Amino acid sequence: MFLPDSNQVTSRDYLSVKLWDLRVMRPLHSAQIMENQDRSLRKLEEEDALDDEFFTTLSPDGKHLVTGGYN
Repeated sequence: MFLPDSNQVTSRDYLSVKLWDLRVMRPLHSAQIMENQDRSLRKLEEEDALDDEFFTTLSPDGKHLVTGGYN
C-alpha cells in the first residue's frame, strides 16, 4: 500500500510489516507481528498457511498503519 508520500510503501508478510522507501529500496522500519511463531514455521509451511493474505490500511490522516492477524 502506498502512503501519502508516494515514495513510501508498506508490505506485510506472515511475521512482520515493513515501511519501505522506494528511493533507497530498503526498509525504513520493520515491526514483528507474530514473534512466537518462528518455531512453528516448518509446520505452517507444510499447511500452506504462509500463503495467507494479510492486509494493511492507513488511518484517514495517514499517520497510523493497521494490520490484522489470526484471532
